Amino acid sequence: MAHPSAQRSKKGILPKPKPPVYSKPSVQTNPILANRATIAGVNLTSLIRRPKAKLFGKKQSAKFVLDSNTWEWNKSNNLLMYRFGTEKRSTRIAAFDFDGCLVKTSLYQREPDAWSVLFPKKTEAVLHELSDNGYKLVIISNQGGIGRAKKSKNEEISKVKTRVTSFIGEMQSKKELPMDVLISTNKQSVFHKPDVGMWNFFKENLNGDVKIDMEKSFYVGDAAGRRTDFADSDAKFAKSAGLQFFNEKQFFVQSGYKKLL
Repeated sequence: MAHPSAQRSKKGILPKPKPPVYSKPSVQTNPILANRATIAGVNLTSLIRRPKAKLFGKKQSAKFVLDSNTWEWNKSNNLLMYRFGTEKRSTRIAAFDFDGCLVKTSLYQREPDAWSVLFPKKTEAVLHELSDNGYKLVIISNQGGIGRAKKSKNEEISKVKTRVTSFIGEMQSKKELPMDVLISTNKQSVFHKPDVGMWNFFKENLNGDVKIDMEKSFYVGDAAGRRTDFADSDAKFAKSAGLQFFNEKQFFVQSGYKKLL
């Protein structure tokens, strides 16, 4: 006797229905990888571990304008900027880290006046010599303490501003020393060294249309990967940016900059 669930036709038992054919779901392209979007020249595909930052301004092609003697903080990009004195454009760029390179600071003393010039007998003279020989001076610094601030980020920003402007002011004892400043305020930003976001943003927005001579341009920093250094982020930053690199002692004590003049 046939199974009670079996269905019959005039010719006998109907064949079992065929199982549905499985088809693989279409693969959707990752919009970030497909777009290969860039921010200030930084390829986001290599920085996918970091949160996506917004572009400056409404149009990516529009140049950012930094007014003289005015601080600018782009909060969404965690980038703090300042231009001291008259705007200067040059084919040759002298770029410096701040803490441990131009000034001596302490992790345990965070007051605005808790700093001193690292090489007081040389720093001002060297910076003026570079400027007099056509170099544009730029400070490119990480200040991740702002992003880590538990209470007020504005308070931490104010401290950093005071330190930087006080240092620049001290370098003006004889004459004006034009200088641009770029500071990353958050470790997770695409502008944080050793990533080259700050350098690319500077090239594209803060030096006009002047092409930079990379053989004559350089970066000086204390995170050089030496045994006693806390990191090698400055050396990696310079290498990735295509800049010559000096640690602070090579540059100021051993006068390594002389060969570039």
